[in-house]
Amino acid sequence: MAITVNWATKVITFPQADLTALGGGAYELDVDAFRLALKALEDDETGIIFDDTHQHVSEITLSGVTYSRFFEIINGYTVTIDPSFPGRVSCVGANHNIGDVYNNTTGPTLIINNAAGLQTVETGVSGLTPEEATLLSNAAADSSAVEARLPSDPADQSEVEAAINALNDPSASDVADAVWDKVLP
Repeated sequence: MAITVNWATKVITFPQADLTALGGGAYELDVDAFRLALKALEDDETGIIFDDTHQHVSEITLSGVTYSRFFEIINGYTVTIDPSFPGRVSCVGANHNIGDVYNNTTGPTLIINNAAGLQTVETGVSGLTPEEATLLSNAAADSSAVEARLPSDPADQSEVEAAINALNDPSASDVADAVWDKVLP
């Protein structure tokens, strides 16, 4: 069974077979794949004469941040997910209004997963520029150096001040140690 649209009643039916089973009664609905299936139904010779089922805004980049797509069911259409199975359906891949037009009173629970400012980020990428990553790494190293020089019991203010001064004005011994510790290629 595939996604169907009853053009007269404006009910979009989504079958269980088109959901991705995650196990333990959990399923996933790819909102973008849903959108593409609806667009195909709207474009065929039966659906082309009826009102659009949805509107879509693709990913958009503003000031270097890529925001996720937005999908909205419009024109009075509603969505029914196959009510014959219990479980939960988690919507992924876009912000959407499916929960606002969801017909089910029995059957699967819909997990919306919308987020204000939902962003698209490549896995494993921090979003920092190489320069920002270097600055962050250097700041962490500097912080470790400060912590290593602080006394274990900061109750004695003079020891804390001495440690801070040593960081700002290294002794001749500190400079000599740094030179001898330098690793040459």
